[in-house]
Amino acid sequence: MRLETDLTPTALRDSFGAPATIPIWELPAFITALERAGFAALPHRMWLQMELATPWTLMAMVLVGAAFTMGHIRSGGQGLMVLGALLAGFGVFFLRDFAQVLGENGQIPVVLAAWNPPAVATLLALALLLHLEEG
Repeated sequence: MRLETDLTPTALRDSFGAPATIPIWELPAFITALERAGFAALPHRMWLQMELATPWTLMAMVLVGAAFTMGHIRSGGQGLMVLGALLAGFGVFFLRDFAQVLGENGQIPVVLAAWNPPAVATLLALALLLHLEEG
C-alpha cells in the first residue's frame, strides 16, 4: 500500500536537528509541516519566538546599562554601579534562558516564555532609571 505524503527524508532528518539550523523565514512553514506530520514542534516554536523577541531583549539590556551608568562621577560608587549593571545583565539572560527551557518543555506557554523576560527587564530598567534620575 502506498500513502501519499509531502514529507521527504531530508525534512524528517532536519526535524530532529536543532531549530537554530533552520533559517528564521522558513520556520513558520517548517513548524506547520511538522505539526501536520504529527511531530512535536514546541522547540521550533520556542526558537522562533525567542528570535523575534531578541531585539526587545537587546533594547532592555541598553536600558539596564543606561540605568546603572547615568549617575554623576562626582557622587562616587561607580564601581558598585558597574558591578550592578553586570549582575543585572547576567540576571536578565539567566531569566531568558530559564524561561526558554520552561517554554520548550511545555511548562509555560511559548509566547509567555519568549516575551515576558524582555518585558520584565524593560519595566524594571525603566523603573530604576526613573528612580535614580528623580533623585
